[in-house]
Amino acid sequence: MSLVCDPSTDGARYAEYSATAAKQAVALRAAADRIGTTTNTIGRQVAAVEFQSPSAADFRRRAEGVDAELRGVARRLTDLAETLDRTGRHYAELHLDWLAKRGAAGLTGG
Repeated sequence: MSLVCDPSTDGARYAEYSATAAKQAVALRAAADRIGTTTNTIGRQVAAVEFQSPSAADFRRRAEGVDAELRGVARRLTDLAETLDRTGRHYAELHLDWLAKRGAAGLTGG
């Protein structure tokens, strides 16, 4: 990751950034899980219905298309959550580095 400890930044903010990223990653994973549960339910319900007319077959194709799109959204949310996890870990490392530098300089607080 290209983020570096910026000397002009209050290093205590890095801990806030890390916590925010972790919290948002959890929220995105929860949304992805809800989408997955919903698509599974829809898929079972569509599969259980007997389709015999051309319009019913068209409905099945459309439902399968929506299912595929929702699964894609869930994958993208999960990927974004993983990116936020990496970003959060990086900011946590920057915060620890900042704390260590403050300690080495004899500074307290923050």
